[in-house]
Amino acid sequence: MLALDKRKRSSAAAHEGSETGHFAIDAERRVIDWDEAAARLLSVPRHEALGGSCDRLIGSKTDVGRSACGLACPAWKALRAGGIAGTSRMLVRAPDGTWRRLACDLVALPNGGALGRLRSADDAAPNLAHDLAGIAALTARVSGEPLQQGLRHALDFLLHATVADAGEAFLAEPHGEGVVRTCHHGRFTRAFDQVLRFDPGEGLPGLVLSHGQPAYTDHLPEDQRFLRTWVKREGFSTYVCTPLTSHRDMLGCLALAFRRSDVDLERVLDLLRWVSTPMGLVVETALAHLREVAAVFLHGVEDDPERRLPQALRAVLQEMVRVSRADGGEVYVPWQGTGLRSLVPGIDAVPRCPVLGADAIERCPAFASGRASILHGRRESWPLACRGATHPGGAWCCIPMSCDGQSLGVIRLLHRRLRSSPPYENIALIEGLASLAAEKVRDVRDRRAQTPPVDVALHGRLQRDVAVPEPADEAVPPPLRPGDRGERHGEARLQIRCFGPLELSVDGARVAPTAIRRKRVMTLLGILLTHHDQPQCKDALIEMLWPGANPDVRTRQFHVLVHELRKLLEPQNRGGDWLYLRNRADRYAFSTQSSCWIDTLEFRALLELGRKAEAAHEEQAAIGAYEAAADLYRGDYIQDEPFAEWCWQTREQLREGCLGALGRLAALWGALGRWDKSAQWARRALLLDPLREEMHRALMYALWASGRRDEAARQYKACAHLLRERLDLTPLPETEQLFARIRATPRPLPGR
Repeated sequence: MLALDKRKRSSAAAHEGSETGHFAIDAERRVIDWDEAAARLLSVPRHEALGGSCDRLIGSKTDVGRSACGLACPAWKALRAGGIAGTSRMLVRAPDGTWRRLACDLVALPNGGALGRLRSADDAAPNLAHDLAGIAALTARVSGEPLQQGLRHALDFLLHATVADAGEAFLAEPHGEGVVRTCHHGRFTRAFDQVLRFDPGEGLPGLVLSHGQPAYTDHLPEDQRFLRTWVKREGFSTYVCTPLTSHRDMLGCLALAFRRSDVDLERVLDLLRWVSTPMGLVVETALAHLREVAAVFLHGVEDDPERRLPQALRAVLQEMVRVSRADGGEVYVPWQGTGLRSLVPGIDAVPRCPVLGADAIERCPAFASGRASILHGRRESWPLACRGATHPGGAWCCIPMSCDGQSLGVIRLLHRRLRSSPPYENIALIEGLASLAAEKVRDVRDRRAQTPPVDVALHGRLQRDVAVPEPADEAVPPPLRPGDRGERHGEARLQIRCFGPLELSVDGARVAPTAIRRKRVMTLLGILLTHHDQPQCKDALIEMLWPGANPDVRTRQFHVLVHELRKLLEPQNRGGDWLYLRNRADRYAFSTQSSCWIDTLEFRALLELGRKAEAAHEEQAAIGAYEAAADLYRGDYIQDEPFAEWCWQTREQLREGCLGALGRLAALWGALGRWDKSAQWARRALLLDPLREEMHRALMYALWASGRRDEAARQYKACAHLLRERLDLTPLPETEQLFARIRATPRPLPGR
């Protein structure tokens, strides 16, 4: 912290006295705002600037005398090309006739215009308003974008804002096995390709994954934690890495690398933290989409595994080929001594390999280690089990189908031509799909183990961009969700998710936000859900919808909201009373007695089920209930209403319920001796509430009991730092005593 403060003071001193002007332009490059500093820098008063073209007002030139404004402006061209920010360096004529060297920074605005900053060309001092405008533009831009495109926009903005030389984005592999480099932007790509995956605690990205805290170094050549020697040889001196998280879990990390040494670390850390929020949503959306796709493909396999399992694996394989932009793929599952592969007839583009038996599959490095591997280069160096014919310069990406630490099969994806770096771009997403498929294979295998063996030997391949044929008479049923009790989620006509943003699905189709013309329609739904089955009078609802408004004035608007909400919720052929949004006179309530599934009600039921199972000493049943409840908690209750008073109490109650379930999971797994699982749930609780000291102690003990005493000690230091920085407190005596015990012995003593 002292280093950061010292660097900040030196940076401020270096730029003291420099002047920065700000202005704003619309999509036609007309000036809509012009501050006094801009007026002084260009000798153009505000009243003359407003409404004028920025080309005419600035009138700059390049070093060779050409115009640097208008369509030739590099900053404006960067924005028109889809960038978030851009910079133009130029010469501007001063009032005395001399030429002055300035820089103009532009940040995109949602209306198509830009926020501009004029500064001296050698002045790189940070500007909070400019940074926040860039974050807002980035958030608006990446919303709804594909994962890779969103990550590239984020790294492009970070490189521009911090003048970094390179940026990276890592995604966490399923079950926390490690992080994989998913996106790189900037210079020296080959050097950063030296290591593309980090295990927990390995390298700076691995440390971020383990501790959930930023890791950085400004003495990179001497720092032994940084494992890429090629990057050190290129003259890099600073590397900063911060977590990429959501309300649910650690999703990965973002990193920036600098060759210069005068880096404002505090500003870089702030920018990375700010960017991680919108990017965490982008990553979580991509993961949720893949889970939903896999659930559709894999649903109903148990009903007819002989026919549906190969069909489901084909569909999953096709999605993997699409996501990874591969040229083809194969599925291998050791099944009662034979090789099972997904069948897609008529595909000859993928090089033919002999059908692998179970023994050959089990010798594949991906199957043996449970980790994805990329095979490229000289085939003579590959394991024998993986030496199939492949196109010169191509690569096989081998993905294990792992479940609960057990490998159940291998998926191989073919990339005909190896690009500048191995195809690691979307490997974390592919591993997630393979893990979901493995769970279904395990369930089918366990069920079939109780029936007489059947000889299964299916062979097939998949070519990119070829549709998978489906039986004409078979419809794919909707996916089921974890934790379903009573009426199953897939069977409910109306499905509502209140954790995270409020989401509504009717008859299996999600209602898009663009289909709801008035935002207060969803606000009314949220209010009624918060007080479900408890009628609320019209005036009270109007007060919550329009605080301080006169109920008589807002009554007509209220009835419009009720009408639109009923159009969304109620079936057209209801043939009687309203099913969901019911009223008696001017009292309204949401009825949960009809065909509906609400995640918060399911969450509360699972917590109660877990408590009853614990009371009956049924630990495994309690663990299952608590884990299902934790899976439902994808964010705070109706988090798109962060300042509403009508939901804050329910939000805090549900948050405490989730923290309690996570704490019980850590304790129950610890009691069973599964300290790795205990640490996993304790970390998740700390992501939800980093200041929960009891969970810091639970994580310290779990790490200590699993033989990771150094990590337990670092966790204590992280706890003490958080308490001091945020609350100006020191750890409790219980925490200090636990730390003293950790320092004294490598592992807990028996019985203590």
